Amino acid sequence: MHKDPNRLNVILIFLATFITFCILNTFSCNKQAHANTKSKGLGIMEALTSALKYSPDILLKDQDIRFSQGALQQSQGSFDPTLQMGTSYTDQNTPITSDLAQEVKTASYNFQINKQLRNGVALNSSADVSQVETEYSSQYPTESPQNNAGVYFTLAIPLLKGRGVEATAAGELAAKVNLEITELQSRDTISQTVLNTALGYWAYRAAFEQLKQYKQAEKRAEESLRITQAMITADQAPSSLLENTKAKLSSKKSSRILGGQILYEAQQTLGILMGIDFHSIETLPFPSDALPGGTHEKIEKLYQQKQRLIALALNRRYDFQALKKYIDYNNILLKQARNNLLPQFDLNLNTGYSGWDSGSGVGNTFSSLFKNVPGASAGISFDLLLPISNNTAKGTLLQYRANLRKYQIQVNQAARTISSNVATQLFALKQRLRQLSEAEDSVTYYAKSVKNAQKKFQLGMATLSDLLLIKDDLDLSISRKINIQQQYANALANLRYHTSTLIDFIGEGGRIGVEDLISVPDISE
Repeated sequence: MHKDPNRLNVILIFLATFITFCILNTFSCNKQAHANTKSKGLGIMEALTSALKYSPDILLKDQDIRFSQGALQQSQGSFDPTLQMGTSYTDQNTPITSDLAQEVKTASYNFQINKQLRNGVALNSSADVSQVETEYSSQYPTESPQNNAGVYFTLAIPLLKGRGVEATAAGELAAKVNLEITELQSRDTISQTVLNTALGYWAYRAAFEQLKQYKQAEKRAEESLRITQAMITADQAPSSLLENTKAKLSSKKSSRILGGQILYEAQQTLGILMGIDFHSIETLPFPSDALPGGTHEKIEKLYQQKQRLIALALNRRYDFQALKKYIDYNNILLKQARNNLLPQFDLNLNTGYSGWDSGSGVGNTFSSLFKNVPGASAGISFDLLLPISNNTAKGTLLQYRANLRKYQIQVNQAARTISSNVATQLFALKQRLRQLSEAEDSVTYYAKSVKNAQKKFQLGMATLSDLLLIKDDLDLSISRKINIQQQYANALANLRYHTSTLIDFIGEGGRIGVEDLISVPDISE
């Protein structure tokens, strides 16, 4: 059959124009596709809300705080007043002669209050009341019950070891600092959770966009194959070009399959970070928030304030503040350990009075507290306990000195690391924005190149291979842009975390908004 070359050329030009239109139309509709998915799907704030509510790391830190609160309450119990009460009754029969026996009935009551003060002083007050009734077995008259009472006050004052709040209440002071450390660590855990969830979301979004790009590239490769087959049929292209076109299509399919795997893995990772169950992970909607862009002016201005940003990080980083609190914690225990090296030398002061009354009945028993009181009694004493070697106290002191020095070294190292990390993340953010700008230009230029190649192809000044090659370059350029957008979003989140500006803690809760994830920190104030 005779083939009309003019007709075939028209068909080929039409097909080439159609596929080029598909390429450019797909590229130009990317932004609109982002806008269309904005109203549905999974937003980044929804992912963060779930993570903050269900993250096992945060829930575990909540229990650590409760444990530290319990430890503080337990240490405060050492200074709770104690009330001790007791009563007893005895009936004792004693023979005096062969025909005479004595029966003594004794009822006694005891009340005692003890209180350990935080400065080391121990208080003790007590009241003792007893009634003794004596009876005889023969004609001896029964004696009237004798009631005795005594009220006593004792004050134990440590003069060396155990003197002062730092020695006696060190456990409570250390427990308070430990609670502050746990709360700071909890805030850092929350910040890390926000960071990891944001990174997981951007990875999910990038994988979603890459898969769309791979599918579009595969569709364009299929159109290219149809054009190539038509041109070979019309003797307008060599048959060897068919294998090359099929190879490109297989490559696009392979990329699309890999993209699906990457998207699934990103979905699973984000679901785990959100703390949701497996079924919910499997049905997790596609991400709706687009990858952020940036402005050179703000980042360049921030880059010029690098030292202020580092100072802000050292002042606000919760993990760094917790590490410095360990120095306070060990200083408290170190002061107590130094005090324990001293001898135990206590001053004991006591005073009180005794009363007496006779008669039976409860009223007469307790009236002895106020009747027949001859006067007050008092006493003073000193107790000295002098350890010979005192190895226990010396060993404890050595341990706390080593711990203190260890945390001082860690704080210095952490300060250097944080400063370096802030500088590195700031530089990375600056570089990522430059890369993103170049990637956007690359996509624009390649899109224009596809148009130019199409015109040349229509005029016979370029081959189909030239057109397909530029089209592949456009595909790679779009994929590269998506990767750099993700890296830029990650750099923003990392800088926010390293400067502790990712989330603001107000009272018991925290505040975070989308702006905190897609913009640079504002340190103008």
